Amino acid sequence: MELTELKGIGPKTEKLFQKLGIRTVEDLVYYFPHTYLSFPKTQVVGSLVDGEQQAVMGMLEKDATVVHLHGLLMTTAYVRDLSGKLRLCWFNAAFLKSTLRAGTVLVFLGKVTSFKGQKTMQQPRIFRPEEYEAGHPGAGLWADEGALEYGDSEGGAAGDGRGGVPSGFRPGEHTL
Repeated sequence: MELTELKGIGPKTEKLFQKLGIRTVEDLVYYFPHTYLSFPKTQVVGSLVDGEQQAVMGMLEKDATVVHLHGLLMTTAYVRDLSGKLRLCWFNAAFLKSTLRAGTVLVFLGKVTSFKGQKTMQQPRIFRPEEYEAGHPGAGLWADEGALEYGDSEGGAAGDGRGGVPSGFRPGEHTL
């Protein structure tokens, strides 16, 4: 059965599904999420534990910087709260430099590691505080629940550094 035979799916929606490799109703039925994201309560930097996916809310200390490292572009920023400082790194995401501005308060979600004795998150997801706390499953009243995640229609995997900036985000808008 073709997708356009389903009520509400026209040519435009069919094209979006085709970008995901979904051409028939059977393809749609067997299209499973590739990741399960949890949205845990935000922690202070000082209480982050290595090896676990955690969320931290804090203020960006400086504007993000971009450097070339072994043929890759690495964007780095530092978030600070009253308990400490966390290094944030993204690879091949130079576009974040114009978004991550000093003084902006954001929530970062990712796996915490130690790199040269410093707590670090690589490729963390970025949220506005109000989106994370009120608008996402697992935030606010539904703490520690999660959401299913599917691939995007641009050909990249979710979490690959693209699309990680909140929609409508403007630098400097969310400051203390």
